[in-house]
Amino acid sequence: FNLRSLWRHANTCGMHLACDADDLECDYLCIGAGTSTLSFVDTMLSSTDESITFVIVDKQPAAGGHWNVAYPFVTLHQPSGAYGVSSEPLGKVKNGREILDPDDLATGAEVLKYYDGVMAKFIATGRVRFFPTATYDSESATFVDAGGRRRAVSYGKLVTPESGVVVPSMRPPSFPVDAGNATVKPVNALPTTEADHYVVIGAGKTGIDAVLHLLRRGVDQRHVTWIISQDVWLFLRDKFFAGKTILPAKLDTINALLRHDSVLGAFKELETAGYFGRLDQTREPQKFMGATITTAELSMLRTVQNVVRLGRVTAVRAASLELEKGALPLAPGTLLVDCTTNGIGYRGDY
Repeated sequence: FNLRSLWRHANTCGMHLACDADDLECDYLCIGAGTSTLSFVDTMLSSTDESITFVIVDKQPAAGGHWNVAYPFVTLHQPSGAYGVSSEPLGKVKNGREILDPDDLATGAEVLKYYDGVMAKFIATGRVRFFPTATYDSESATFVDAGGRRRAVSYGKLVTPESGVVVPSMRPPSFPVDAGNATVKPVNALPTTEADHYVVIGAGKTGIDAVLHLLRRGVDQRHVTWIISQDVWLFLRDKFFAGKTILPAKLDTINALLRHDSVLGAFKELETAGYFGRLDQTREPQKFMGATITTAELSMLRTVQNVVRLGRVTAVRAASLELEKGALPLAPGTLLVDCTTNGIGYRGDY
């Protein structure tokens, strides 16, 4: 270890009076066991000396980060072949090579199983130790493991790749809720909750998935209301991944951006080419968050007639839903499906 590591180790031991068998040493201490960390460790294991060691600490019960708390009907937006770590294929393999199949979308359960296997492979090297169900305290350089033991960690480098992903099931609604005609539940509860009417709050990928889930389940679109605070552009996966490579799609995207003085003009050209879509072609979205669907799914979404564009939800009252630009009456037996999340949180030090 370098002098800084030795100094940290000495101070950590000092704070806890004496170092014991519960203390850990490693070259890299990784906070979080999501996609970023596992990709980092995977690369480092194959490109560094075999003496280099890693400790991974995560508050979730298993590797996979936010996939542990994702809604049960979630799948990848992109082909499975474009996700995961380099040394282990998640997507379909053909002639010994992983392929980008636009219909090969791993489910949340499949992603968790995949990362469980990846972590097992890491641990088998003898260079990686994994501590799930543990929250790291940076001030004391310690964490309490699943068995209740406080562990002090001496490390060479601290790796904090967490993206701050927050999904609806990880927090209460972001708006006040009064008791009354409607019940508010996170999108995770949708498969097991029946209602007379559904109000989906949120128009990002989570909201899109919720609406598609209801329609595929046979719920009449007349019983679905969709709160859209702002329209966005959508990737159309079937066109973008149509060939053996996505290079043509990338070139078309770059050339469209070069040809136009505005991003909006480029997006409209790419819409005509089939790469992008929007819910309402009479509206000009000013935002693109990367949500990816198919052309057929876009057609399904357009069947929903009860679309409310009155801004964000500000409160749920006994008989109404208050929004920034108005209110929506709520009939008894209404389920408000909370899909409001920005997904990725941005750290201030980035």
